Amino acid sequence: MPRYDADDTARIEARFTNDAGAPANPDSVTFTVERPDNTEQTFSGSDVLNPTTGYFYAEFVPADVLTFDTSEGVWRWRVASTGEGQGGEPGQFFVRPKYYDHWRPWVADCAARLRARTMTKGGGEVGAFTDDTRPTAEQVESLIDQASSEVLRALKIRNVPAELYEDIRTLVTVRACMHIELSYFTNEIRSDVSPYRELKELYKEGLAELQAAIEDSLDGGIDDAGGEVFLPTHSFPPAADVAAYKE
Repeated sequence: MPRYDADDTARIEARFTNDAGAPANPDSVTFTVERPDNTEQTFSGSDVLNPTTGYFYAEFVPADVLTFDTSEGVWRWRVASTGEGQGGEPGQFFVRPKYYDHWRPWVADCAARLRARTMTKGGGEVGAFTDDTRPTAEQVESLIDQASSEVLRALKIRNVPAELYEDIRTLVTVRACMHIELSYFTNEIRSDVSPYRELKELYKEGLAELQAAIEDSLDGGIDDAGGEVFLPTHSFPPAADVAAYKE
C-alpha cells in the first residue's frame, strides 16, 4: 500500500488496454476517492491526466482536502471508465499521522508478540516476518497502517502526547496482531486455538487505560499545542470483529 505524509502529493492511477491487450484510451475515466472521514471527491475531465495512451492519473495533496490533523488514515479510491477498455478497479493508500514515526510500531514488534506465526513455507519458525512468511513483512506493514489509524480514531486525539508514545505503540501492536489473526488465521479463531480473543481483551483494556491517561495528560481536553482534543466516552468495536467472533 502506498504511504504518504499529509502534505505529500498523492497520485492515483490506472492503465487500460483493448481486447488485444494493447494500451487504449477509454471514452471517459473517473476517479472517486473516499477520504478517512467517509466523504467522497471525484476527479474527471481535465482533473484526470493522460500523458500516454492507456495511462491515466490524478494527483492531490491530502492536507489540502482535509486538515493536516484529520487526513491521516486509509484513503480508498476507485476508477471507472466507459468505452474501449471499459472497466473499474479499486485502490487505496495510507496517509501517516502527525509525529507518526515516534510511536508507530515496527514489523518486529508484531513478530515478537506472534512469534509462532513467523513460519516460512518450509515450516521453520524464523522469529521475524519476511518475504517468505505468511503474512509477509509487507503485508504486516499494511496491517500496522490500518491499526494505527484505528487507534487514533478510537482515542479521538489529534496529537499524541510524547509521554504516551510507548503505550500507544504497544496498543497499535496489539491491534495489528488482531488483524493478522483475522486476516490469515480465521479457521484457528473459529476453533479457539488462536490468541485472537486474548489480544482482543488486551486491546480493550489498553484502550480504556489510554483514554483515561490521555484525559489526565491533556487536562480534560487541551493538548500541548493548545488545540481542542475530542475525548471518547466509550470504545468503538472495529468492523473487522465480525459477529461470529463476538462473545
